Amino acid sequence: MKDAGQEAGKVKSLIGQFSGKDGNLRARSRAELVKIGGPAVPGLCAALRTSPEEQVRWEAAKTLAEIEDPRAISFMVRALKDPDEDVAWIAAEFLRGSGKAAWPALLAAVLKCGPKSFALRKGAHHALWEQRVPGYNKLLAALRRALAPGAPPESAPEAAYKLLEKLRAE
Repeated sequence: MKDAGQEAGKVKSLIGQFSGKDGNLRARSRAELVKIGGPAVPGLCAALRTSPEEQVRWEAAKTLAEIEDPRAISFMVRALKDPDEDVAWIAAEFLRGSGKAAWPALLAAVLKCGPKSFALRKGAHHALWEQRVPGYNKLLAALRRALAPGAPPESAPEAAYKLLEKLRAE
């Protein structure tokens, strides 16, 4: 069994390969990180949050989405505002797949900066698009309408607040 230091070094090395030009090497690195799973999540989240390279953020987001670890939710919510639309799309898909588990972080982000961030509203709309949960469907539909293109930006936080309050009351 490898010790934590060795594993952390391996994770760091594999993430470092995301910035290379060799697409096959990046894909192999991603596959190896997916095999590592949970222990790779903190390093991948850090790369997603801090890398100045779009390719590294994309690879980190893609790997996190394949690992499907809920610890990545808050990082993927932040990634909805990534300047690279492909990174934001992967984040929205991950959040969609996370379902109700992603709602608290997603709704909190809409409350905090929803009216100020078109990218966040767009990503949240995508993440919530086909979600249906008994007891929440009317509130979800209202939030999707508030997040839709053309809706007044200030309507999203109010709709998010109502859904979050119901969620907290459970």
